[in-house]
Amino acid sequence: MAVLNSNLEVFTISADLSIFKEIHQYIQQVEDLDLKIDSLINNVGYGASGLADSLPLDTVERAVVTNAMAPPLITQAFLPVIVEIKGMYSLLEQEQRLILCLT
Repeated sequence: MAVLNSNLEVFTISADLSIFKEIHQYIQQVEDLDLKIDSLINNVGYGASGLADSLPLDTVERAVVTNAMAPPLITQAFLPVIVEIKGMYSLLEQEQRLILCLT
């Protein structure tokens, strides 16, 4: 496999982003690394299907937290750093990029 960008740093941290407590722990873990994140990629999603009268409420809660709450919480946590270093304003101007990918 060819290296596309040797200056690209990738960090992985596992978390269940359908649980509020883990979202906050995830944010804290990333903050503790003191990274200068310049890009956020949201690839998180939780699907649930069923009839309204039979769909378990904990399933609905997991879907809402994952799809509607986790992305803005994480974005709000890291947006100040991204804005400070002008992240994603150009794919070519910065020699070193740090991308945080939520999967």
